[in-house]
This record gives sequence, C-alpha cells and structure tokens, in this order.
Amino acid sequence: MTEKPGADDIRITAKIAPSRPNVCRYTVDRPIYEAGSAYFWSKSKSSPSALANSLFALPGVTAVRIAGHDVTVTRETSEDWRAFSSQVADAVRSQVRSGEPAVSSDYHPDLKADAELKNKVQ
Repeated sequence: MTEKPGADDIRITAKIAPSRPNVCRYTVDRPIYEAGSAYFWSKSKSSPSALANSLFALPGVTAVRIAGHDVTVTRETSEDWRAFSSQVADAVRSQVRSGEPAVSSDYHPDLKADAELKNKVQ
C-alpha cells in the first residue's frame, strides 16, 4: 500500500443528526468523493466502494452516504457513538491513506432508490 502524501494528519469531525440520533455525519478535512453523492443502503450494494464496504463491516451499520467531504453513517441504534466513531474514523483514514478512490468509477446510482428517497424527504 502506498500512503498518500499528507495523510498523517487527517482531521474528522462528527455530528449526530438532531432529529435522527442513529445517523452521524463525519466531515473530513479533504474531499472523499467529488463526483457527487454515493448512497449505499445495504452491504450487498456497497461493492463499488471500498470505504462503504469497510463501514458495513462494523456492527449495526445499515446505510452509508459518501459525498464531498462527508461520510454519513446510519446505524440500527444510537447507542455509544463515541466508541463507534473511532472505528469509523479509522476506516476513513485508512481509505484516504490508501490513495485509492473511496467510490470506484463503476458506481452507478440506483435511480429508483434515489427517487424513493426524494419522495420521502419532500
């Protein structure tokens, strides 16, 4: 593995969604995915993303969104985000250090799922 230059001091902040305590957004001090937004609602759909695969390996993860500087993780529970967040940060740092894209160019969003999500939000 070739470490990406400047990857030693990766800063990540976490913010739990006030209205959804089982969702936490991690903001990284550098872009993670600049080609838009990649949403993975299950482990079986996460193959185009090494980062999403790593996060789904953590206990209780039910969804992952990667966009710009943000990685948003949804869990089955809202318990113990502090301990869990260190695992998320380790996965993000490992991904950045690898120099590999967090989401591969093979990623194609599921437009039906995006439309369903849009309807739920509106």
